[in-house]
Amino acid sequence: MDRCVVPLIADLRGVAGIEGSGCFFEHSNHLFLVTASHIAESLAHSPEHVGVPTGAGGGSCITVGSGQLAFTETDQLDVAAFRIDEPSVRAAIRAAGYRILNTTDVVQTPAIGAPAFVFGWPAVGAKVQGDVVRGAPVAMLLRVEGADDRSIQLEWPEA
Repeated sequence: MDRCVVPLIADLRGVAGIEGSGCFFEHSNHLFLVTASHIAESLAHSPEHVGVPTGAGGGSCITVGSGQLAFTETDQLDVAAFRIDEPSVRAAIRAAGYRILNTTDVVQTPAIGAPAFVFGWPAVGAKVQGDVVRGAPVAMLLRVEGADDRSIQLEWPEA
C-alpha cells in the first residue's frame, strides 16, 4: 500500500515539508497525480517545487514538473488531478517503483456499513531536520456511513 500512496514534498519559501499525499493514476496514456483539492494549491502555483521521494530510503525527490491541474471547487468533493506532462518525469516515477493505479483499481460505491481503509501521509506531524523531511504514513479503518454518486461519507468506528 505504501508504494501506492506517496507523500508530496514541497519546498516552498525555502522550507521543505510534507504537504499531504497522493497517488498516481494512469488513464488514456496520461499519468496523473491525484490528491485532495486543498493540497493541490502548491501544484497550482509552483509545480516545480513539489515532488515525491525517489524511493523508500529517501534522499532525493522527483519534481512533478509542468502539467495541467484540474480540481473540484465544492465542499462535498475534495479531489484534484495533476496531469504530468514531462516524459522524463513520467519515466522517473515509473523507475522509482511506485504502483500506478488505473481503471481496474476503481471500486464502485461501497455498501453502507462496509469497512473502508484509508491510507495517507498527512502534513500534520511531519518534521524537518536539516535537509531531511520526516513523516509517517497513517492508516485508518473507517466505516461507510453514506454514499451517493459524488462522495462517500466515512465514520470513525466506535472504540
